[in-house]
Amino acid sequence: MTATRPEPPHPDLPDADREAADAAVADLLTLLGKRHTLSLLYLFARDPGPWRFGELESRLDLSPTTLSDRLAELTARGFLDRTDHEEVPPRVEYIATERAEALKPAFGHLYGWCREYGQGVRH
Repeated sequence: MTATRPEPPHPDLPDADREAADAAVADLLTLLGKRHTLSLLYLFARDPGPWRFGELESRLDLSPTTLSDRLAELTARGFLDRTDHEEVPPRVEYIATERAEALKPAFGHLYGWCREYGQGVRH
């Protein structure tokens, strides 16, 4: 029996565009695969903010170093905007950008999947 190659998810694109789309998906999956990135983006999908660092830290129960690293990366990649308020003590707020808000339907699909098939997923 000969195995058939699966149809690419975007067969209507020219090869160069398909390769660029595949590379973008690979980059996104690498980012989303980093520890706590999905839970952070899910929180921003549910409530775009603004969120203060301490609120995020206590809500997600993350170490300050991990949270700081993820926020810096998501800000650098255009998923979050950071606003520094010149106050004493300093106040920093994060808010979801349009790019992060565009992930909301994906989280909605995952939420629906969990409602239907999620029994037994939690350990």
